[in-house]
Amino acid sequence: MEQEQISEPANEEGSETDEFNRTAPSPWLAIILAILVSGLVGFLIGRQTAGAGTAEQSVGGEATEVAAVVDTVIEDAPDPVPAAPTPAPIASETLTTMGDPDAPVTIVEFSDYQCPFCLRNFEQTWPQLKAEYIDTGRVFYVFKDYPIPSLHPVAERVHEAAQCAGEIGGQESYWEVHDIFFINQQQWADKPQPDLDNILVSLTDEAGVAAKEMRDCLESGRLAMTVQADMVEGRSLGVNGTPTFYVNGYPVVGAQPFQVFQTAISMAEEGRLAEAFIQQARPDNSNAEATAAALAAQ
Repeated sequence: MEQEQISEPANEEGSETDEFNRTAPSPWLAIILAILVSGLVGFLIGRQTAGAGTAEQSVGGEATEVAAVVDTVIEDAPDPVPAAPTPAPIASETLTTMGDPDAPVTIVEFSDYQCPFCLRNFEQTWPQLKAEYIDTGRVFYVFKDYPIPSLHPVAERVHEAAQCAGEIGGQESYWEVHDIFFINQQQWADKPQPDLDNILVSLTDEAGVAAKEMRDCLESGRLAMTVQADMVEGRSLGVNGTPTFYVNGYPVVGAQPFQVFQTAISMAEEGRLAEAFIQQARPDNSNAEATAAALAAQ
């Protein structure tokens, strides 16, 4: 799993573990047993103290009865089965989307234009994903702005420029600029103002976005809140690194190889994607890397 985290820079290999609100091995069996034991003991003690004259005579025999009941429950109890996770509710978009909205599978990407692992995903996975699934109507794709200011102070401005391109030139211009910003990451990364805006205006001009309109949009700051809304949504979902994807609401974390998405999409089309997350929730599969491994192994 290769991903850049908010809390601290990624290591050289980029292999860090993101923490989601995962479904842990079910605690309900232990809780039920505890309630059963305490309930039975409470019931017997209550009855004993209510009848003080007979309390000393009944404690020994009824305590044995409690132990026998508990032993029976433990012997008969099935192994805990992790519950299926609930898909994350994600706000709909119109401009930053690609593909058929009625496709059976929706993939949402929370991404940072300056993140090296997002760039890796763009270079190694995105082209095949687009050609085989988005362009063929099997996947509806949504891009969410998730710049990480603590690592990339200028990235938020770049996401704002992409939104400006979409507002000015429409969806086609937005996606063209999306590609240009990733491809030319080294041109604008960590540039100070006003150099940054000058570079962004020049790059978006390559996509046919009028330079004056782009500059006016950036100077107005009117789309900064649009970027920030995606960031707030991501944090509410538990996203703390990029790239993070949601396949029909189920998280796939990091710059995964195409084969992982291929499997996830097939399982989603068959309504079986939750199975990978149930497997992840077992004691020996307790992190996001296990989910990717489970998907790859299908």
